[in-house]
Amino acid sequence: MNRNFNIKLVLLAATIAMMVAGSALAEVNLRWSPGDTITLAPGDTSRLSIHIDDVINFRTIEVTVQYDTTVITSLGGDSGALYANSGYFVFDGFEEEPGSWHAYAVIMGAGEYLTGPGELLYWDFKGLAEGQSPITSVQVVLYDEVSPPVQIPDVMLDNATVIVHDPLSATMDTPAANGFLQVAPNPFNPRARISFDLARDSFARLSVFDMRGRQVAVLYDGLATTGALAVDWNGTDDAGRTQPGGVYLFQLETNAGIARAKGILVK
Repeated sequence: MNRNFNIKLVLLAATIAMMVAGSALAEVNLRWSPGDTITLAPGDTSRLSIHIDDVINFRTIEVTVQYDTTVITSLGGDSGALYANSGYFVFDGFEEEPGSWHAYAVIMGAGEYLTGPGELLYWDFKGLAEGQSPITSVQVVLYDEVSPPVQIPDVMLDNATVIVHDPLSATMDTPAANGFLQVAPNPFNPRARISFDLARDSFARLSVFDMRGRQVAVLYDGLATTGALAVDWNGTDDAGRTQPGGVYLFQLETNAGIARAKGILVK
């Protein structure tokens, strides 16, 4: 009986060890807040924060991020509320180069560490010109609380997107063959309706372009009769591939000329 009891204890200990090891190896997912897509107007400022939702212990975060300097400009950043409100001595820094920034925060006291969830870092930026800037996570590192600290494996931070867009220009309709080219709703997700009104029968070609000038899809190509016509776009290209969030240009060509309107696909 005692032998069986000892065997059960050994099996229980092995099971617990496996569970602890499995949890230690689990992927840690950081996230951008308020979300992975932010839209602002040229001249406006905004903030992206990096958050952790997992309940784990750590001392250090180190992140390197790249962005498009033609669309946004950095206003600097700092360690987040989880570090700032910890009461510990924090060694931190925010270093910038054109198109990238590198931020870090470290708890310096022996035996001291933080436990998630909470805000780790934040970054302020300003919109410069209409366009879309990927926010690319080049390096994301967390170190645990042991001495000496060990890098926590499989720490992930998905990329984000900043869309700079003038809302007045986005909602402005453009005359098209005695009618108007309209995009509604705007912004949209996952589908927009593009509509126009023709005064007479005409050839019509309705195309979608991204902000790089690349043709994404042709929504209509043929004869259009007098009156109203509406075509839906579901955010995919001609091959059926889903397109990223951002600003898109809708162009209508008719016998009366060319009309354009902008729309924002939000992901």
